[in-house]
Amino acid sequence: MNHRRRPHAGFTLPEVLVSMVVAGLLVTSLAFAFSVVARNQSDAEQRLFESRDVTFVQTWLPADLSSATQSWLEPQLPFALVENLPGANVVTVARPDVDLGTEYLIAYRYEEVPGRGWALARYRIDDPGCPTTTPLFDACNGPESVKRIGVAYELPDPPAGWDTSQAPTHAVEVARRNSGGGGSSGAPVGQDVTVKFVSGSIYIAGGSGLSAGQQIDPSPQVIPDPVAPPSRCGRRVLLLLDLSTSVINDWSSADDAPGNMRAAATSFVTAFQGTPGSMSVLGYDKWIEPISGNPGEYFDLLNDPTGRADWLVNEAFPDMTTGNGAYNASTNPYGFGPHSFGNTGGGTHWEAALYSAFAMPRDWQEIDGTDDDRTKDRSDLEYLATVPDLVVMITDGQPTRRFDERFNYTNFNADGDNHQRVTDQAAAAANLAREFGVEDVVGVLVGSTNNVGKLEQVVGGTAWNGLPGSDPDSNADLADYFAADFAQLGDVVRSIVQRECGGALTLQKRFTDGTDPSTTGVWEFFNDEQGTKTLDYGSASSATFQHTFQEGSTSHEFLIEERPRDGWVLDDVTCEVGGQPLTDPTRVVREDPATPGDPVRYRFTLQADEAMSCLVFSRPA
Repeated sequence: MNHRRRPHAGFTLPEVLVSMVVAGLLVTSLAFAFSVVARNQSDAEQRLFESRDVTFVQTWLPADLSSATQSWLEPQLPFALVENLPGANVVTVARPDVDLGTEYLIAYRYEEVPGRGWALARYRIDDPGCPTTTPLFDACNGPESVKRIGVAYELPDPPAGWDTSQAPTHAVEVARRNSGGGGSSGAPVGQDVTVKFVSGSIYIAGGSGLSAGQQIDPSPQVIPDPVAPPSRCGRRVLLLLDLSTSVINDWSSADDAPGNMRAAATSFVTAFQGTPGSMSVLGYDKWIEPISGNPGEYFDLLNDPTGRADWLVNEAFPDMTTGNGAYNASTNPYGFGPHSFGNTGGGTHWEAALYSAFAMPRDWQEIDGTDDDRTKDRSDLEYLATVPDLVVMITDGQPTRRFDERFNYTNFNADGDNHQRVTDQAAAAANLAREFGVEDVVGVLVGSTNNVGKLEQVVGGTAWNGLPGSDPDSNADLADYFAADFAQLGDVVRSIVQRECGGALTLQKRFTDGTDPSTTGVWEFFNDEQGTKTLDYGSASSATFQHTFQEGSTSHEFLIEERPRDGWVLDDVTCEVGGQPLTDPTRVVREDPATPGDPVRYRFTLQADEAMSCLVFSRPA
């Protein structure tokens, strides 16, 4: 039979079966590949969304916390607002409004967003509670204004049974580093703010205003400028000065110990003036001797509205002379006392000095350094609400005093103590200070180096290896202690300040026609090294450029352009350093553009341990 092939013959049954198997394998493989792509795309999108949320959080949260004058952590705010905000309060802070001389609120709320789930929203509230008979702050500049500025969306949903009367710790945890009080309640309680995301990742942010229970007058006569650049220069610093007889009585005229201690203390304070941080200065011999204030009291270094830094430099430190009791704290303008430094005689109480960073024995004020009555039990410690980030302890010898079991000081000669026992207790105090939130404990040993080993046991074993500028590989940024002669003390202090601060250039806007800066919106400043800094008057009053100096470098030039704005022309710049007007014309130089219409530039010369604060003036075009 003659079989003819059909031009469009169909599949045979075996062919169909093979095709079905192959197609099934292909579909399965394609489905698996698609699921992998979709899952990877979903993971990438999740990371992208979280990255956006982290950008929002890190842009706003640290600055809000570090500029806070008051804070409220209750899920429901303890005061009334005109507008009923959704969700639960995570943290609400009061921030100063420099131009209006009042304050406004920043509220972080955990709230449900229709179609998006639960989120962290940031609100700015001006004139909270106005107009009512009980506004939150003293006066109303207008009716309450609420603006929602920024949202982080990738937060987890609440667990079953949660409602807005409870803190949303499943999404955001807020804690103070040191809760204060005695016993176990005085222990550190962790980081400041932890934001949790749906994926399980977290972001941790901290700020000085919230972290240590900062106590700031909510209605100061002068509102401090809320500048808080993310630098070590904005930290809280405790300076401890050895006032034992070997220092204050100047037994060796060749060393001029009191003179060099005065000069070092003065250099330390003035170098930090104008930085966005705070400071406390205490003396110690047999006991703690308040100088700038009682333990736990810190003064603002940026604006210093009470003038405490100037008082230290011009009145308190010059009285650290030979002889006893030249300066009496009972006559100071800041109300602390009844101690006076220079009149308590011998003794070097490292342990008490280091304890003053985080806790003090009960009724410690009763002991003036000459009272040897140790019958009272002072072991119920008073934990301080404010803990420093950096402790610098200057001493000329080895410790000779310690706390006894009642937290009175010991009489070294009468109690059978030895220097090792006293050193061990000082080392334990330094470790406790670190547990309570002190980040760095730095020692400075002046005069004889015989006691280096004891200081190493307390602060750490990394020694400083030279004077500033003498060695390009100097380790001032890592050293645990500095050993030098009295005459070198000023250089040592400069190294410590340099390692802490680097340099900071802070810019604020002003207008020659009296325009209120808070009404002018966003201004941008450009630097070719650090890019653009945005000054948004909806959230801040300044922009800061930060520079970290290499060892041996003493100055750095910042070339800053202000981006042009319609209707305004850049007019002038005036600057201050250490709270004093900058008079050197070579430090701030205007550079007009070669091509009309290009931005005007200013060249700022910044020193290594310096914070320069400048007003940038514009005039109507």
